[in-house]
Amino acid sequence: MNLMPSRQISAAVLALMTTLTSQSSAKAEDWFIGNEAVINVKVQSDTDPIPTSFSLALAQSKKLQKAYPNASKWLVNIGWPSALTGVQFILKGNTASFQGASPEGWIRRFSFNGGSEQGIIEAARWCRRGAINDYANICGDVEKHVDSRRVRHLIFQ
Repeated sequence: MNLMPSRQISAAVLALMTTLTSQSSAKAEDWFIGNEAVINVKVQSDTDPIPTSFSLALAQSKKLQKAYPNASKWLVNIGWPSALTGVQFILKGNTASFQGASPEGWIRRFSFNGGSEQGIIEAARWCRRGAINDYANICGDVEKHVDSRRVRHLIFQ
């Protein structure tokens, strides 16, 4: 049996704890079905859950794109404690490499695809807090979902 000396074990445990702590604000998983790549991000806080998830979702997308370069449809699902099913973003067709993209530039390529009532409300609040300046197309889609779900009055609560 090959055992690590106690110093190496301590260093390994410390490195693992540091990794878990730095990534504890969100967790991601992914899968690939047919031509569809799916990234699920669970944010651990109700504070700005949508933009909080972008960096982790992009990192997962890059890994998935390397493994499945022929994906032609991308779904990014974001959930958080008050909206476990949250929101969904979709990208069809334009799946050029994500490798050099910033999280903000990457998510701009997507469209808002809907979500739970609480997810749509949070997306609308995010847009009203200034995201509309950088994500006009996404926020336009959010507004359509706000109207179709008739939740505009809940945005201001």
